[in-house]
Amino acid sequence: MSYKHTLVILFSLFMANVYSQQNAPDNCIEITRETFAQLKKDNSDIDIRTILENGQPCNKKEYDSIRALSKRYNLKQLIYHDTLANSIVLVNKVLSEADMNERDKLRDTQLKIEEQERKQLDGTVLKELTLVDMDNNTHTLESLKGKVVVLDFWFIHCKSCIEGFPDLNALKKKFKDEPVEFFAITFDDKAAVETFLKTHELDFTIIPNARPVIDQFKVSYYPYNVIIDQNGNMEFIENIMLLDVYNNLKRKIKKLL
Repeated sequence: MSYKHTLVILFSLFMANVYSQQNAPDNCIEITRETFAQLKKDNSDIDIRTILENGQPCNKKEYDSIRALSKRYNLKQLIYHDTLANSIVLVNKVLSEADMNERDKLRDTQLKIEEQERKQLDGTVLKELTLVDMDNNTHTLESLKGKVVVLDFWFIHCKSCIEGFPDLNALKKKFKDEPVEFFAITFDDKAAVETFLKTHELDFTIIPNARPVIDQFKVSYYPYNVIIDQNGNMEFIENIMLLDVYNNLKRKIKKLL
C-alpha cells in the first residue's frame, strides 16, 4: 500500500470518528454530494431541510452565527437521504478547535502529496486522453495529434474561474487561426452546465462530468490549466493569478507554435 493511500485511509477513519459520533437521522442513510446532485436532478421538487447535529433547524441566521465564532471554517456538512419520506437532510456539525487543527494538518499533508504528483507529471508525455464534450463528441490524443491543447479546469460555483472567462475567451480568439484546441473541463453535469451557460459566456469546448480527467491530472484547486504540446508533452500552469495565467498561457502557446 502506498504512502498516499495510507494517508487517505487514515484521513477517512479520522473524519468518520469525528463526524459520526451520533446516529444518522431516523430512516436516513448518508450519501455523497454526487448522489445528492443526482437525486435533485431526478426530482427537482425533492424536500431538503437543514439541521444541526442535535436535530434543531439550522437556517441562514444560525449558520452565520456559528461561522462567526471561528476565523476558520468550523462546520462539516453531512448529507442524508430519508428513504422513507424521499427527502434530503443536511446536517451541519460544529467542529472543535482540536478537530479543525487535525483536519487542516491532514489536508495540508494531502495537498503536498498531490503537488508532488503534479510535479512528477509535469514535462512527461501523456499516454491517454479522452474528452467527451457537450454534444457527445469524443476528443482523443489521436484526434488532437499535431495540435497544441489547452485544458482549463473549472466548475460553475468557482468565482475565480468565472472571473477568468473574459481572458480565456480572448485567448481563444487570439489563436483562432492556429492549430490550438481549447477545452474547459468540469465535474459539473451537462444539465447544470447548460443552465449556467445561459448567463455566462465561455468559448471553449466544454467537457462536463469529467471527474476521471480531473483525477488523471491530479487537480486539487481551481482554476487550473494544463498545456499539451503537439507531441503529447504536458506542462502544468499553476499560477492562479488570473492576469498572469492569461499571459503565461499566451506566451507558452506562442513558443510551441
